[in-house]
Amino acid sequence: MAKDHDEVRTEDLKAFVQVSRAFWSDRGRAEQAVAETLSAAALLDLSTDQTVERAASALLERAVREGMAANSRMNIDLIHQPFYRLSPEERFLLVALHGAKWSYSRVARILNRDSGALEMMAWNTRVVLASSDTAHPGQGKYPIGSKVNGVNCPEYNSNRPWTQRFMDDEIPAGAQKLFLQNHVLACGSCRTVLTRCREIYFTVDAMVPRLAGSGEENAFIAHLRDILRRGKLICNPSHATFFESLGSFVQRVDVQVALVCLVGLVGLMLVGK
Repeated sequence: MAKDHDEVRTEDLKAFVQVSRAFWSDRGRAEQAVAETLSAAALLDLSTDQTVERAASALLERAVREGMAANSRMNIDLIHQPFYRLSPEERFLLVALHGAKWSYSRVARILNRDSGALEMMAWNTRVVLASSDTAHPGQGKYPIGSKVNGVNCPEYNSNRPWTQRFMDDEIPAGAQKLFLQNHVLACGSCRTVLTRCREIYFTVDAMVPRLAGSGEENAFIAHLRDILRRGKLICNPSHATFFESLGSFVQRVDVQVALVCLVGLVGLMLVGK
């Protein structure tokens, strides 16, 4: 049984649209893919979080099945943008972290990777994409660790540095986060390392495509919400409101035939009078 019946957050629906556009530049194809995927996921008796993750995984698998070459041909009009030269998995990862602001744990489950592998993939993708930024060639320095490490400086792993977790807001709240915040203020070396990572982060952030927030996009997001709600009501009809139940009842063919006959009978009776 599903653990909850809350509606999917608007931010997650926007994320699905953004992910689909990252896979397919053709708007019609992207909207068809995300609508079909959410329609299928909605018919599964899953919690809200499970529905989001299952649908995201299915959407990614759909793009991956096409193959890198085929997907590149579909996005030929945008292939000059370095973002669209990344693999579908890498594009998904960046949209999930920069656009949707999904947690490492959620993205790791969708990509079927452990957290360490996810961090390495994110760092490598960001460094590669930032280095391809032709608009600002040579901007910033490569984000290496400090050569001067104090006894209190956090360990710097060049494959998945702590600075990336800091920028992604993945440092656990509490003593550890407070320590890092205070340490960066006091330690010039670590502050320099964080600054270099921040340059990479925001360079990549500017290269990740965003939604325009147009009326058409908002209408499509509302349509996706309706798709999910109708699918969930099929799985759990007991959660329907009175008017939703009445609407479903009236839409049945046998009920519509009976209503037509009833209206006809009433009309004959009125004519007879």
